[in-house]
Amino acid sequence: MPLPHIPLDEPAFYISDFNALLGPEDKNVGFEVDDIDFFNIRNFCNVFDLHDPGFSGPRFTWSNMQQGPDLILERLDRCLINQYAEFFCPKLCVNNIPRDSSYHFPMHIGFNFEDNFMPKPFHFMAMWMEDPTCRDIIANAWSVNVVGSPAYKLNAKFLNTKKGLRDWNKTSFGNIQTNIKTTREELADLQTSNRTDSSSTSILRARLEYLYNL
Repeated sequence: MPLPHIPLDEPAFYISDFNALLGPEDKNVGFEVDDIDFFNIRNFCNVFDLHDPGFSGPRFTWSNMQQGPDLILERLDRCLINQYAEFFCPKLCVNNIPRDSSYHFPMHIGFNFEDNFMPKPFHFMAMWMEDPTCRDIIANAWSVNVVGSPAYKLNAKFLNTKKGLRDWNKTSFGNIQTNIKTTREELADLQTSNRTDSSSTSILRARLEYLYNL
């Protein structure tokens, strides 16, 4: 396959499952690789002056989902950029997210990474409708007497309903997003420190799938 024509004086980003290794460190110990396995992607990087900007999270981004000595881990998914892209996006942040049910670890790419302290938007969760209490929460919140113009009344009822649902969600379901975040962090720590698919990893993946279903 011929290499694409890309100007070398413009920002370039390649984010993909390259299905290739850059070096022996991109495969878990115990499985030998030859120089020919690195040639294509190294040549690609040399031609377009690309480099890996680094990452956080688990090193390997693909697993064959096997156990024990049959387990193979590789870093196939990566972000490659040139020096112009690095200049225009100095806050680029690549984060390998824990794998749950897929063979691949998803990647989160932040092109302007900063801490964001904005309040989280309200989302109505579909799972709430499975609980008959939900209708009572909405009805009670909507029935509160509000004095003012029709537009003011409508807005106040919406705000009151939103607060009622949020409070009810915390007591009835817990904070799902917080639980997902905590479980993903535990899974990431485990997959970073322990490069085998242990029973603890399986338990965390099952819990994460349960939380996703909710």
